[in-house]
Amino acid sequence: MQQPFAVKHSVLWILLAVLLTWGGVAQAQEGRPGAQAEGLNLTLGGGAIVLPRYSGADSYRVRPAPFIDLRYRDTLFFNPFSGLGWNALRHGDFRAGPALLYASGRRGRGALDGARSVRGGVAAGAFAEYRIDDLRLEADVRFPMTGDVKGYRASVGVRLDRRFGRFLASIGPTLVYRSASSANSVYGLDQRDAQVLGVEPYRAGSGLTASRLQGRLIYLMDRDWSLTAVAGVGRLLNDAKDSPVVDDLGDANEGYLGLVLAYTFRSR
Repeated sequence: MQQPFAVKHSVLWILLAVLLTWGGVAQAQEGRPGAQAEGLNLTLGGGAIVLPRYSGADSYRVRPAPFIDLRYRDTLFFNPFSGLGWNALRHGDFRAGPALLYASGRRGRGALDGARSVRGGVAAGAFAEYRIDDLRLEADVRFPMTGDVKGYRASVGVRLDRRFGRFLASIGPTLVYRSASSANSVYGLDQRDAQVLGVEPYRAGSGLTASRLQGRLIYLMDRDWSLTAVAGVGRLLNDAKDSPVVDDLGDANEGYLGLVLAYTFRSR
């Protein structure tokens, strides 16, 4: 929720891509999909984030967190987590459309040193969002087109958004589902890698692979400047949790904490 922020650091994308949490850095205009925006808006920011070394790792590291969010009216959007997308369907509080996203992989680092990396890549997908007052129902699905990850990955989530003066708050859960080939790409181990790591080979199947709760708190310093804190906790489930990558070499519990300062350039 699959990233700060070289794409090779796949765990960030795993933790944040689905969650749309950092899309809220520019909540004053809400990057994907979101409130009405006039003309072209560009948000640039930076900060730092603490997160696991890979999905399922039991060690953490601090990474720099550059951020960009580009939107044209309420039609097109781009940022590293929501991808490049188009709000093709818009009816009242419902929005949906296609997007090019990132399919996260796995790096052979830390406890996985010596194992072959699973390269992430570009994925074609779609998203949908429906708002009911302060609640947002979100879903997305992505199918990798490049890299080593196969199959598909889908997620659903619920967000509660509230505003308190200059503060914008959001919190909610997300569930992640992977097809068998997708789960095995990220959590499986073939004979060669299992031998290098000193564990048994493993083949992951389809099913729910993660549940997460994340939130954000945004302070609107003025019309253009914002300071955002993001945090999340989660747990890997089923075949993801039972993988030697997690069960023997890592931890099924995950979390992250980040802070970013951003400025929005608006069309005048």
